[in-house]
Amino acid sequence: MASKNNIREAIVSYAIEKALIEYGNSALEEVYYKLYQEYALHFVDCYHNPETLRRVLLETFGDAYCNIVELMRTHLGEYALQEQIRKFLVSLK
Repeated sequence: MASKNNIREAIVSYAIEKALIEYGNSALEEVYYKLYQEYALHFVDCYHNPETLRRVLLETFGDAYCNIVELMRTHLGEYALQEQIRKFLVSLK
């Protein structure tokens, strides 16, 4: 049986990927490769490493990274209201 943390990791990972795809054609690949090459992280790891995701988004997109965070919030839907996921989103601001 999957733990609640594993489920949250998967939900957040999906929201990150969906937001990046929606943001632009190469956004997903750029962020994925930077996360993996520089930090040895995958999207699923970002739930526990929001500061690193924020750093990569900021380096890659500048202030426009806030648009991606908002897209993530949209894709998270009602999950964004859960305390742990809300804390994750706050860490990205």
